[in-house]
Amino acid sequence: GLINLSENTRNYSSDFFNYNYFEGGRIHVDRKFTFRFYTILIKRYKKSGNLLEIGCSFGNLLKRLEKDFSTYGIDKSKDAIKHGKNICKKSKTFVGDATNLSMFQDNFFDVVISLHTLEHLNDPGKAIAEVYRILKNNGLFIFATPNTSCLLKNLKGNEWHGYRDESHVSLLEPHKWVALVEDKGFKVMKTFSDGFWDAPYIPLIPTKIQ
Repeated sequence: GLINLSENTRNYSSDFFNYNYFEGGRIHVDRKFTFRFYTILIKRYKKSGNLLEIGCSFGNLLKRLEKDFSTYGIDKSKDAIKHGKNICKKSKTFVGDATNLSMFQDNFFDVVISLHTLEHLNDPGKAIAEVYRILKNNGLFIFATPNTSCLLKNLKGNEWHGYRDESHVSLLEPHKWVALVEDKGFKVMKTFSDGFWDAPYIPLIPTKIQ
């Protein structure tokens, strides 16, 4: 096959991604710097239009984008969608699976963004194919996953954030993600790392500084 998935091929139901999952991982927190960064990145290429976030969690990113876009969100977690209704109030959000976006028509979205969701899927290629289907010509797809080529990953060993979450079933090397999206029809504009987000790495230096 085109890619080699992790050995863990267990399916994780929506019940696994309950409120405790988000609370334990602090995923629901409004990560202002991160979401501001991605808002700026999106608007560098697209100023308006229809936008979908896959794995929208509680909707803190969608909330920032509602002013300029017609925003939609999908998440496997019923709890996340329920609690997000009070955060991204203008967005249309759905409980659903990233590998089946049949509720959306072809060529509908100008932007699709997915932050740390694809690594939870046994078949991320199927989700990427669905994204390609629902995007307009010249549409923008931005996604982030744990970087298995991270320079400091070996310092963390088994405690690296990519390994700590048992539902990370598709941890691929960057070049394999590139090959996968190109195989589904995308042209890759840019790849990059957005930093070392698993501090602390170095003893004695305060975590906030790192």
